[in-house]
Amino acid sequence: MSIRAFRTGFQTTDTGADVITLYSDGACTLNQFTTMKRNGAAYQVTAGKTLYIGKLILSANGANAGAQFVYGDNAVANSASAPTNSVTISAPILNATANVAVAYDVSFIIPATKYMTYIACVASGPFLTMFGIEI
Repeated sequence: MSIRAFRTGFQTTDTGADVITLYSDGACTLNQFTTMKRNGAAYQVTAGKTLYIGKLILSANGANAGAQFVYGDNAVANSASAPTNSVTISAPILNATANVAVAYDVSFIIPATKYMTYIACVASGPFLTMFGIEI
């Protein structure tokens, strides 16, 4: 009997379908807020569950570029306004080298019904991928 395990930073599951993959569409500009997506749409954490994000992959067109992360009550797209009732969950995470993808272990906890959002720290949006599990 084999054992399968899928690891997303600090979380592990035995079912690949449990892994939630979120991404940015690169359409966010400097100091603007944009909600992370899943399957082409802004992702809202399932009611009654919590999203635990354990891995972040970041790349950007410019050196010392990146993003800062918040969650809130609504989705936003390249907006000067933060989501309603936004909560900041990280300092800016910057990538020192342009056009190089870097993986970071993170510990982001997003409550039920909230939207994971980022603030671009670069003129042309960073490219982000996050992996987590809802419990």
